[in-house]
Amino acid sequence: MQRIFFMRRLVVKRQFVSGVLILFCLMSVSAQDVQISGFVKSSGGTPISGAIVTIHGMPEYYGISDASGAYSIPYTSGVRTPYNRLAQQSFATLRGNHITFDVSTGEDVRVSLYTLQGRSVFSVPAVVSSQAFAKVTTPGVGAGFYLLEIASEGRRAAFKQFFSSQRTFTISRAALRSPSSSKRTFAKSTSASDRLVAVANGHTMSSVPIDSYIKEVNFSLEPSTQWIPAGSAELEHSGGMVKILAAGRSFMMGSPVALPPTVSLPFDLEQPCFSVSFTYDFWMDTTEVTQKRFSEVMTAGYSDYSGMSWSANYGLGDNNPAHSLSFGDAILYCNALSKAESLDTVYTYSSRTTPISNLSEVSNLIIDMTKNGYRLPTEQEFEYAARGGTVTDFFWNKNYRPYPATAADTAEIGQYCVWSITSDVGSEKPGYALRAGVASRLPNAYGLYDIIGGCGEFVHIPITNWEDPNNALQYPSTPMTDIKPQSVADDITILPRGGNWGNGSHLLRSACRFEECVNYNIYFRGFRVVKEVR
Repeated sequence: MQRIFFMRRLVVKRQFVSGVLILFCLMSVSAQDVQISGFVKSSGGTPISGAIVTIHGMPEYYGISDASGAYSIPYTSGVRTPYNRLAQQSFATLRGNHITFDVSTGEDVRVSLYTLQGRSVFSVPAVVSSQAFAKVTTPGVGAGFYLLEIASEGRRAAFKQFFSSQRTFTISRAALRSPSSSKRTFAKSTSASDRLVAVANGHTMSSVPIDSYIKEVNFSLEPSTQWIPAGSAELEHSGGMVKILAAGRSFMMGSPVALPPTVSLPFDLEQPCFSVSFTYDFWMDTTEVTQKRFSEVMTAGYSDYSGMSWSANYGLGDNNPAHSLSFGDAILYCNALSKAESLDTVYTYSSRTTPISNLSEVSNLIIDMTKNGYRLPTEQEFEYAARGGTVTDFFWNKNYRPYPATAADTAEIGQYCVWSITSDVGSEKPGYALRAGVASRLPNAYGLYDIIGGCGEFVHIPITNWEDPNNALQYPSTPMTDIKPQSVADDITILPRGGNWGNGSHLLRSACRFEECVNYNIYFRGFRVVKEVR
């Protein structure tokens, strides 16, 4: 059965969620603790302007190189205030499945599990003994983030954790720690055990270890291996697809710089930046699958296809994107398209919704990406394609800070994607922004329309962090090649990538792994397909 992982916005500052106190604090770092400078140049010695240099462990601190290639951290014209992070409560810690908690012998403790919306999922009492607590096993829950709470008289700590199945926690007593011990501190002359990361358009990411936060570090960047087309004439098309040249190439996946403190996102899902390589090229739809195309393929592929109930409030018409879809709808389409061209299907299953209509589901899904049929893109393929050869936040060579700041910035975003400013969000505002149909905005350098904004697009999220299955969405720290799930167990399907027509600009970044769909969630979902070149 498919696994769908839903991410929601985590409330910032200080808030009670159904009795759970969530605490946030600012990093205890001042600008004087970080004084890093240097030059960023190409391997040929040419200064690189606009390169971003950031501290791996503190991406909120960064520098941008000037015309001479010089940079400094903290960036004097940037936002130097650290962004908010979930506080590590001084009386409780969580490391893997081991909780330490400052309590007295014989004191009652309760362990609870809540959804991020505050709904209670699980709660059991425990009593402190002179030894470790008895182990506590949470029930099986749907894959996603939850709040794990441990509480006693006068103390309460909550930890945001990823669950995909049962988890067993060991709870042990711990001595009360000084509140200051939970803060990150920096010594000017002792080991920092960190890294500096430099990225620039047209160049490969470079990472340099550092042993102090006060020093000079220079970078020499090699030419990028990302595909950078000379122009639209270089693009190869076949039907409604474009060939994405990826074989023997790599790109930097993730975000090197944290967002401003005014933006609340689970930024750790976009970290650390790491290199992804491919050994194959692939074809990709130039647009999201349209309603006409979806109906044609499904009608030909399934005798019990009864049509979709698309609402005019969110876009209705042959050239409008197929929206309001489930993951099941998308893979059934892929299979039907594969069969129509006598290709082996990537997806098999034991049963499905019948008759096929809105929000289809399949049971006992099996993914086999060795087959030559059509499929949904992997997250890595999607981000590589969405970037169009860039390393900036947006494929039109802009970064989020200090952009967008003006009316001209807002208009520029509207040239490339449909987003909250240019759309009518919700049924109370009929007319849906994509009423002009797909490809109503400018494409990226790979000839892809609406790859950002429009409908959020279903992708496969291959698990990359096998070392910690409870944090399976965390990016690895080492380069990886051809990241593809070969079974459902290797894949976590989350809400679509690429942002949508109800999102603000911070959710339209190429690296963004968060889908903000507070209202009318389902209406934002669409997809496009890929096929490997073999």
